[in-house]
Amino acid sequence: MKVFFAYHGVDKKYFYKFDVSSSITVAELIKFEEINEIISVLDHDLIIAVNGELLDGNFKPLHGSLVFPAFRSRE
Repeated sequence: MKVFFAYHGVDKKYFYKFDVSSSITVAELIKFEEINEIISVLDHDLIIAVNGELLDGNFKPLHGSLVFPAFRSRE
């Protein structure tokens, strides 16, 4: 199956597409070199969503949570 990873930083934006097994977990996915290089140097919390749903610390969907893209201006 195809899995997509996107991260929008202040200076750079990343978008990756991976062909992976349907049994992959988020914990396994974030160990991929391309992803780990990005998230290992973050100085803020990382929020993970799958199919538009936020995940709790155990990588399970939080009830009633949806993530929608939002545009914010920096002043």
